[in-house]
Amino acid sequence: MNRIHDLTHAKTFGTGVALIVFPTIWVFAFAVHPDLLHPQLLTPEELIRRAQGNGMLQFAHVLVTLNTALMIVVALHFMHLLEHTPSAPIGFIGGGLAMVGACLLAADKGAMCLTMSALDRSCEWFEG
Repeated sequence: MNRIHDLTHAKTFGTGVALIVFPTIWVFAFAVHPDLLHPQLLTPEELIRRAQGNGMLQFAHVLVTLNTALMIVVALHFMHLLEHTPSAPIGFIGGGLAMVGACLLAADKGAMCLTMSALDRSCEWFEG
């Protein structure tokens, strides 16, 4: 019986942490983007120049990639809240879509992190 209580406590605590950490990481990740208050479309050259040597921006993208795991925890929590209600099927569909979206976001940000770090390394390689 104590083991079930510990598991329930761990799930509740983990969900609470996810609900606090998840938006905090997003705020940080968006805040480190240069010219955040002046959005504009960038050419590939401008994007490379913006990312080149900007370790904080690359770190923020890595955090967003890792943060997608917390998105899944949050989606599961909301699915659990709707479990025994008439909205349970819709909650299941919405939670499933959120988890697929989290995986796609992880793939997108992972590719961006790899590309930006590769560009930094290739520029260092060409320079010296």
